[in-house]
Amino acid sequence: MDAPAARRNRAFDSLRGWLGHLARTDRLAEIAPGVDLRFTLAAIAKRLEGRQASFFPTPGGHTMPVVSGVLATRAWIAEAMGVAPADVLAHFRAAAAAPLPWREVGAAEAACRQVPGW
Repeated sequence: MDAPAARRNRAFDSLRGWLGHLARTDRLAEIAPGVDLRFTLAAIAKRLEGRQASFFPTPGGHTMPVVSGVLATRAWIAEAMGVAPADVLAHFRAAAAAPLPWREVGAAEAACRQVPGW
């Protein structure tokens, strides 16, 4: 699926935003809670590969969700980056040549938190 013209040239800056976009464009399948981790999760993800990303909210009864296939095709990668598919490699090269500076953030402003026990 090609990105709508209004969406192009606007990169996603979070996984949550990208997942929301995939859901709004019918490219995210939310899988029933409790899917077995041993073989079932991978089988479901493989079956949907290239057509839909998969979101497993509580795989195997765990509280840590799993996502799969969120960048399944070059077109999806380009869409997430906000560029045309033909420009993906050039943008990767530019990012590798001039990476963004890192900055340490405190727990209050962190986008995610460390999970004890992991």
